[in-house]
Amino acid sequence: MLKANPHLKQVETPETGSFREGFKKKFAATKKEFKRLSQAPNDPKTPFKTKYEARKLFEDLLGELLIGRVGVVQESQAAAAAPAEGETKTADERGFLEELGGMQAEMELCLAENYYDTEEISRGYDYLFRSLEWYCPKSAQKLFDPTHTFLDAEMVRIRKHAVNVLHNLNLIGAIKSGRGEPDEALVVLRKADDLYQDIVSTGAVDTQAGASAAASKSPEKSQHRAIAEKNVFTLFFLAQVYGAKGDAKGSARYCKSTLERQYLENISFSWREWFTNAVGIVDFCMTTGGSLLEVAHAWLWVAWQIQLSGLAAEADENESDPDEERLTANKKLVAEWHRRAALVKLNAFRIKRSEKIGYDPGNHAAFRLP
Repeated sequence: MLKANPHLKQVETPETGSFREGFKKKFAATKKEFKRLSQAPNDPKTPFKTKYEARKLFEDLLGELLIGRVGVVQESQAAAAAPAEGETKTADERGFLEELGGMQAEMELCLAENYYDTEEISRGYDYLFRSLEWYCPKSAQKLFDPTHTFLDAEMVRIRKHAVNVLHNLNLIGAIKSGRGEPDEALVVLRKADDLYQDIVSTGAVDTQAGASAAASKSPEKSQHRAIAEKNVFTLFFLAQVYGAKGDAKGSARYCKSTLERQYLENISFSWREWFTNAVGIVDFCMTTGGSLLEVAHAWLWVAWQIQLSGLAAEADENESDPDEERLTANKKLVAEWHRRAALVKLNAFRIKRSEKIGYDPGNHAAFRLP
């Protein structure tokens, strides 16, 4: 059940004209400051200090939006009652009200993540549903029904705000999983993945945008990139949920999908973390045996190449490091990764010995099996 927020700042109803002219600029500036404060470092004794400051900014601004919208609605109703000029003006008001709804839903989503980060999960969960109910009001009410899909009438708004909708669904899935409700988490995350696939199938996102999109100044390509990144997190959470349900095969499948996307599209890629997770996939494939031995071999080859690249890059960085203590620690770390790399080569040798695979490193077919 949604609760009223007692922390919203009470403000006077602004004059409609000035509200329309100034609020969008104020929202953009406040959003930028909210992001800065949310990412700012804090003293360990007060770990959430700047997050609380960020929260107050958006909760105050949310209060201004709710009050300001009252005046816009009243003006829209008055315009509709004047046939001579009301039609055009009412259309303008509807467009502005839609913009306000989008800004409100985005602020509520940001506040939800803020509460989630400060370990106030229940409050964050309330904000998530407030936000989702604007993007898809009817589907939000049946979110945990596995037979219900997003309605066609809602898809125009959903596609326009796809990044926020996918992020919202990911957070709901993560919260449900954290609460020990994997079945409901699974329903939500599957819907998030299905939604992404629907957007891809309609040509609304370019899944091959890759690393070039991250550096592109095109807003459309940046949007495509952001949508793809949210889907990678969906796959990551699905792997966790299947693991929590004791489904090792399902967990491995989604973990593999996550790693493929990270590697092939350079999304949230960290070579150390990727290598560790890839070795886990190899272990699963080798334990299962049979046809999955070829998959294991493919993953070992890719993991080995990534390991070599990562070690080389780190060695170059270490050579120029003036901090002797940090240099020593890094050398120990590199030595540990060399040890792990040796284990990878040993496993690859065992696979080759146990079965004639004939794997072609230039062919990623085994690596990309669904």
